[in-house]
Amino acid sequence: MTIESVARTQYAHQSAKAGASTAYAGSSSFAAILSAKTAQSDPVDPVTSQDGGRVDFTGMTRQELFDWMNEQLRTGKMTFEESTPFLAMTVRISESTGQAVDMATDDTRYNFMEKARSGLEGALWRNDKEQAERLERAIAIMNSYTGRGVA
Repeated sequence: MTIESVARTQYAHQSAKAGASTAYAGSSSFAAILSAKTAQSDPVDPVTSQDGGRVDFTGMTRQELFDWMNEQLRTGKMTFEESTPFLAMTVRISESTGQAVDMATDDTRYNFMEKARSGLEGALWRNDKEQAERLERAIAIMNSYTGRGVA
């Protein structure tokens, strides 16, 4: 019972914001809004990875994503603000210990495109416009590095 009350109050500060953008309001289905917002992401100039190939965000380790993000920051291809959703995706907390799992020893491969889309879905559901915009930008950046353009 205590877990339920903690879970309910944990996100109480993230309730729907008054005066939310009309892009997130209305009677449109949630799936339609998510598709529209993903499609509206600003295009990013397509670039390749250091070895000349495309980046596969659908099967990377957290360490690989972190290293890629740091390279983009070092070379000026990404701003610090643009890197925040990528950094958040590199964090993993152990369910059993509640402690951070070292990304250097974690060889699990993740679909970071899907993680970003799920995060966008959650931000839209919470009516968190700022987080939704950051994740839209992250999706656009990832799409440009995969050679797909805007999804």
